[in-house]
Amino acid sequence: MNIELDTVSESRIKIICTVTKEEAVAEEEVVAKSYIKNGNIPGFRKGKAPREAIARKYGADIAQDSMNRVISKYYAKAVKEKELKVYELIDVTDVRKTDDGGTEFVATVDLLPEFTLPKYEGIPVDDADTAVTDEEVDAEVESMRRNMAQFKDFDADTVAALDDMLCISYTATVDGKPLAEVVPDVATFGNKENSWCTVGSKYYAVPGITDGLAGKKLGEEFTVTVQYPDDFHKESLRGITAEYKITVVEGRHLEVPELDEAFLKRLELKSVDELKGRLRLFLESKALHSDRSRRINQISDYLLKSTQFEIPQAELERRTEETLGDIIQYNLRRGVPKEELEKGREEAMKTAREQADSRMRSGFILDKIAEELEIKLSNEEFSDFVNRIFEAERLSEAKAKEVLKDEARVRILHAHATREKTLGALLEKATPTKTLNP
Repeated sequence: MNIELDTVSESRIKIICTVTKEEAVAEEEVVAKSYIKNGNIPGFRKGKAPREAIARKYGADIAQDSMNRVISKYYAKAVKEKELKVYELIDVTDVRKTDDGGTEFVATVDLLPEFTLPKYEGIPVDDADTAVTDEEVDAEVESMRRNMAQFKDFDADTVAALDDMLCISYTATVDGKPLAEVVPDVATFGNKENSWCTVGSKYYAVPGITDGLAGKKLGEEFTVTVQYPDDFHKESLRGITAEYKITVVEGRHLEVPELDEAFLKRLELKSVDELKGRLRLFLESKALHSDRSRRINQISDYLLKSTQFEIPQAELERRTEETLGDIIQYNLRRGVPKEELEKGREEAMKTAREQADSRMRSGFILDKIAEELEIKLSNEEFSDFVNRIFEAERLSEAKAKEVLKDEARVRILHAHATREKTLGALLEKATPTKTLNP
């Protein structure tokens, strides 16, 4: 066999294999003998049919199987002889018989990237900052009180306050004309009955309306001027100034419980000090996790900036499409209109490609470091990692078992777990400094 290599890019090559007639014939003979042994020819016992009869019935199959055998065997042989580190076989093309009876084919492959690791011991990271202040504890207490708050229906004397829920009806005009006449395709923005909103919320459909609801009572009518921003998602409303006549129909006041004995009893606590003590421990644990993640990210950024190489392009394209799909689904869940997503597709594709590139590059770097440091996962470590992932994804027990039966998925999970452990090892070897975030 003759082997030639044609470089397409830093990460991709073409392997041009020319198999001699003798080599091709030898493989065809192996295939033919298999058909002679197992072929079914009427009038002959299995394995006793003459070669000519087998050739007449199975000739095309023998030829195809022989070609596949030649390609498989001599592709593997070429990879071994040339000591190629193949990441992925892309395709096999230009398969043909040569004039002298041999076989030629071209295998296109993406290669594992080759690169030199940067110095990874003593990577500079921020000093740990996990202190929890009294103000943060007090804020957590207030957050807990608000989470335990309940709504109470308005009466005639109730005055709307921040975070109360109001049911309103409104009509909008522009220079005295109904908004629906000025801008015909925006019906719900021009007139709506019994629409619930939160006083002071920034997420109501009509921008600015909720800012004017504080201090209002049931049945009260008033007017709010709304200036639609130039980047509003509904193009026809951009730059429009409208007057909204609003009526308060219903209301629910958010009653935040007092920090008293009844409140503590609901939490099965004896004192405010005990409550704050527990919240401090919670915040400290949260701060430790957040701080560790922050410094891990600094290590990842350092490795990516310190190591440049080309990555397998076919895999990058697949990862980019997957990431783009995730970005689109995330924005659809946020309520971004499909037409807006289509307009921003090019920018989203650029973002997806950058994210996929960084993740792949980081994976290759960490895999190489793990190999150098001889980092191995115990069964317990892998099990803990998998359980955390399944819990975060809220997988049912049945779905989790299904995932663990998929060998490919398990290999991916194991690789991610090993990389996480490798980052932890690098953090232990890192050098704390005050210069990253002064």
